[in-house]
Amino acid sequence: MKKIAAVIILVAVIASVGFGAWYLANSPVPYSSAPEAITIGTTPTMSASLIFIAEEQGWFTQNGLRVTVKTFETTLPAIAEMKKGGVDVATTTEYTIVTEVLKKESIVLIAGIDRQQTTYLVARKDRGIEKVSDLKGKKVGVVRGTIQEFYLGRFLDLGGIRLQDLVLIDLKLPEQVDALVNGSVDAVQIPNVSINQVEERLGNRATVWPSKPDQVAHIVMASTADWTARHPEAIRVSPVVEEILQGKNGPSE
Repeated sequence: MKKIAAVIILVAVIASVGFGAWYLANSPVPYSSAPEAITIGTTPTMSASLIFIAEEQGWFTQNGLRVTVKTFETTLPAIAEMKKGGVDVATTTEYTIVTEVLKKESIVLIAGIDRQQTTYLVARKDRGIEKVSDLKGKKVGVVRGTIQEFYLGRFLDLGGIRLQDLVLIDLKLPEQVDALVNGSVDAVQIPNVSINQVEERLGNRATVWPSKPDQVAHIVMASTADWTARHPEAIRVSPVVEEILQGKNGPSE
């Protein structure tokens, strides 16, 4: 049975390398047994499109899975819901996994599905912010306790200032763009899906910095140790995908 890790990795390969037509032409015979029900918790980010593409194209069903997708604002509630059994598998960042491990939570990383530049720091030029040092004393919106705050702190350290030099405002994702545009904050740490909104509404009044310019974030799929122990077949990489990953199979030149 082609399993959840196989499907997601394969979707990532298709999306990034253009394997779509090749895969569809070489896809296996649809799975004939009763599909296994799995609930995936994900976030409204570009990497989540891999999940919805797989669902729309029927790749989950073809590989013996009946998937229900639940969306969450950030990875924190997705992981919290997974730990209490509300979802079976969650997409998240490596930062969240490390945080859970440090708390000694029994979290298992199943597969990596994407690498991306996930966050940007956007500031208002008309508030006198054109270089990193100008952020001192300014109100900066960020979702506290997430990878956004981690990247913001690292970005500031590299720029020679500290988080303590800012006035941090805990903002939910849907609030961030409006807060920056209406002036209730001077800058925001936002995900990549929001960057176009800000640039459209502020135009040349926006100063934009990639918060993690030298290292991409890794988007992964994770579950609890208990769930993975009870569903070993649901996370096994199929021989087809193993051949692709090892370069033994793929589209002809």
